[in-house]
Amino acid sequence: KKFPGKKIRVNIVSNQINGIITNLINNIRSMSQAAKNGQLDARVNIDDYEGEWKDVVKGVNDMLEAFKAPIDDIEEALNEMTNGNLHTRVTNEYSGSYKDIKDALNFTFETVSSYIEEMSGVLNSMANENFDLEITRDYLGDFAQIKSSLEVIIETMNKVLTDIHNSSEQINNGAE
Repeated sequence: KKFPGKKIRVNIVSNQINGIITNLINNIRSMSQAAKNGQLDARVNIDDYEGEWKDVVKGVNDMLEAFKAPIDDIEEALNEMTNGNLHTRVTNEYSGSYKDIKDALNFTFETVSSYIEEMSGVLNSMANENFDLEITRDYLGDFAQIKSSLEVIIETMNKVLTDIHNSSEQINNGAE
């Protein structure tokens, strides 16, 4: 609504506020769409705003940064895992869902790393002709199949070596 006469100042202020709000809405929509597309670096330029509007925009930018920081840490840890480094951990402190995700990821790294260490130890012992082995650790989920396979290999190798030993003893006894 346009105001007549001396009230024209209200028209000017009203138009300025509408412009600010329209600009803010468009910027937040753009940032929201970028975030939906996985572009978490998008921010609203706070220099385009003054006063409390600037505070609102800064709050929106800070909120997005709060989402992005843990995701960056998790991405970095997963990239390390992709490169074969299972000793990496997410070390920054988070709360709520981010802490739950961090803890689950770190637990996964620790668990898989311990499986690999135990399997390497078992295989190294077998390579050094030590088949008196036992896998003591519990293996979770799909890893239980690996444990079972290792146990079958150890058992089979022990049986084969026992059979060879018994056969050689019989041959030695027969040769006497």
